[in-house]
Amino acid sequence: MTVCEKCGEEVIELNGRLELEDLYVGIIILKQASFSSCKNCHFLYPVETLQQIEKAREILIQQYINDYPIRDFVTSGKAASMLGITRQALNKNRRIRRGFIYKVDKSDNCTLFLRQSVELYKKAGDGRFPLFPEER
Repeated sequence: MTVCEKCGEEVIELNGRLELEDLYVGIIILKQASFSSCKNCHFLYPVETLQQIEKAREILIQQYINDYPIRDFVTSGKAASMLGITRQALNKNRRIRRGFIYKVDKSDNCTLFLRQSVELYKKAGDGRFPLFPEER
């Protein structure tokens, strides 16, 4: 019997379908994943499952962002100007590179930033907002 390190309750090892609710993309579904369950601490995920979750999340973000019309995007130069920084600072910023501003990379080495996300980042330091449709 495996015991939860946090609360001392029994941990049950599970394999199968995993559904998670994400603030920004809605429901993330993994058809096959390994995870553990503790009745007090809920779910515990191994590194491989966390990587699967993050990959699925990134795919959903890109799908939702690709649904926006091109007029809702700005170039990296315009995004940098809106933030009052250089393009080089924009491209090197760790938080922006980690997805705190929604962007799409075009095949011709051009990155476009979602204007609404840039504006929100300027105000709050985090340009993420829920992307999934309201009816979910």
